[in-house]
Amino acid sequence: MRILKDEAGVTWRIDVLAASYGVVYLIFSAEAAGPVRKAPIDVASELDASAELVKMSEPALQQLLTDSTPFEETSPLGF
Repeated sequence: MRILKDEAGVTWRIDVLAASYGVVYLIFSAEAAGPVRKAPIDVASELDASAELVKMSEPALQQLLTDSTPFEETSPLGF
């Protein structure tokens, strides 16, 4: 788990979520019951995603947040 403060001053909690078919997401949850967003991460496992999350720079996390989609949005594969 990581914490990120975005350019607007919103604090986001970042966690790893292993989904179906081997897809792994970083989940961005805004403070105070704000929006929840997701960004896929190209790793082999949830454990690898956790290790990558620890190593990621704040600018890289900010870019993933910028590129993320609402949690409710589904991909063509249904997740």
